[in-house]
Amino acid sequence: MALCTAEDEDAMTATITGQQAAFADADFARARSFASDSFRSYVTVREFEALIEREYGFLLSDPAVEVEKCAQVESVGEVQVRVGGSTPRTMIYRLVRERGTWAIDGARITSAPSGIAA
Repeated sequence: MALCTAEDEDAMTATITGQQAAFADADFARARSFASDSFRSYVTVREFEALIEREYGFLLSDPAVEVEKCAQVESVGEVQVRVGGSTPRTMIYRLVRERGTWAIDGARITSAPSGIAA
């Protein structure tokens, strides 16, 4: 993967922070709208809400998100972010370009405060 262009990095970051704002409002339908068509075809709003609450509950408090790295190959991008809050974490978001915009296709925690991969 090559480094993201500034324009694509800004657009991917806007997608991630847009979803984050929806989480802060507890608007899971809007948060899910930032996901890829493929993701949305397999995960209902209720399933998405349960997944976020179970695995990514720390995102619900609207922590600061700082982009550390961004890479892409054509219509696929990966953005490494540092998520602040009382327990900072590093996450990798996978995004795909759909209909001229970037959509989140998945996310994973790559490190926990202890340094042990989560």
